[in-house]
Amino acid sequence: MDITVRPDSKRFAVVTRDELDAAGQAVWDERIKQVNNVPTGHFNVMMHAPELSRRVAELESYFRFEATLSKKEREFVTLCVVREGEARFGWGRHEPRAKELGVAPEVIDLIRNKAPLASFPEEYKLYVEFARELAGTRKPLPEELFNRAKAAWGDRKAIEMIALVAHYTMVGVLINGYAVEARPGDGLTF
Repeated sequence: MDITVRPDSKRFAVVTRDELDAAGQAVWDERIKQVNNVPTGHFNVMMHAPELSRRVAELESYFRFEATLSKKEREFVTLCVVREGEARFGWGRHEPRAKELGVAPEVIDLIRNKAPLASFPEEYKLYVEFARELAGTRKPLPEELFNRAKAAWGDRKAIEMIALVAHYTMVGVLINGYAVEARPGDGLTF
């Protein structure tokens, strides 16, 4: 387990466990159990408001452990969303996971380069179109796209997919708003 607390944000001081009260330390300890690491990036910034960090982590845990989405689907869509939001720190955390779960490097490069939808292998097109259409949107999801997604995935998966895109859109906003930077070891982001 990596216990190094890094200053990932230019805008907020790094938080350490020792400076938190008992409730904050409990949130810190729970995060370590969830991800086998100290709170980093936007989660470290949110430790200035531990209850906020806990609640965001709970939603993330739902997607990791309870949702019907496969891990590969989750990481693929996450990459699409953080790329749309230009959240480099998020990309640096999720690209290695997507590769580990079998998303081909060439497909990841298509996301990275915002390639046209037609460039993607058929198995990925609906996910890409769905994520791109919803990420950061202020307009309704087109009915035709929703109907295709619901037909392909069913009600629950469509509901979870919308929530996943919303969650990682929020994560992208947190990363960019807190000015959380990609780490030097993250390699190529975009």
